[in-house]
Amino acid sequence: MRVSKDSTLLEPMNLGSMHLQVSRSHALRLWIMMRVVGSGVLAGASLVDNEREHAGSQAMAAAMQKHIKPK
Repeated sequence: MRVSKDSTLLEPMNLGSMHLQVSRSHALRLWIMMRVVGSGVLAGASLVDNEREHAGSQAMAAAMQKHIKPK
């Protein structure tokens, strides 16, 4: 922002293509960060699911062992 001569009006500075370039690279950086963070979150979630599933199958196996006692 730039103050005009009478200092009552604020007018945006015209940065032109430089501003566009900065915003584009910033958007790209943001997109990359979101992809990295998103994939990290997804990997963490699938890891938790795998652990939960493994614990569930172990519990199921233990329950079946108790039910089916050898005679």
